[in-house]
Amino acid sequence: MRTLTIEERQLVCQIARQYLDFPFDLVGDGQNTFNCSQFVAKVYRLALDYVLPEKADWLFLKSRVFPITELQMADLVFYCRNPRPRGRLATHVAIYLGDGQIINARQNAGKVLIEPIESLPKHQLLVQKDPLVINQWLQEILSI
Repeated sequence: MRTLTIEERQLVCQIARQYLDFPFDLVGDGQNTFNCSQFVAKVYRLALDYVLPEKADWLFLKSRVFPITELQMADLVFYCRNPRPRGRLATHVAIYLGDGQIINARQNAGKVLIEPIESLPKHQLLVQKDPLVINQWLQEILSI
C-alpha cells in the first residue's frame, strides 16, 4: 500500500468510528455485521476505494508491519492468538487510531469498539514479519 496523506488517515479513522457498536459476527455479511478483517476492508473501501482481502492472514502478508513506536493513525495492527493456531499467522486485525488506541471488530466484545492497543487477552501483537514463521505458515497451508 502507498503512503497515506494525513487527510486520508483522518478519513479512514472518521469512517471507522461510524461503525462503533456494530455487531461482530465471525462470518459477517460485511454490511451490518463484521468480523475483524471485513471491518477493516469495508472502512478502507469506503474511505479510499481500496479493495483489501477479507482475511487477517492475507492482509498481514500484503501489509507493511511497524513497531508500536512507528505506528501512525490509520495503520493496520495485527495480532495472533497465543499459541498460534496451525496454519495461521495473523488471527486479528485492527485500525490504529493514535494515542495507543485501536478500533476493531472483536469477537469477545461482540461488536466494533475502541480499546487500548495491548488490550486483547491471549493475543500477541505482531510487530515484525519473521520470514521463518511465514515460511512455516505457508508450508502448513500447503499441507492442509
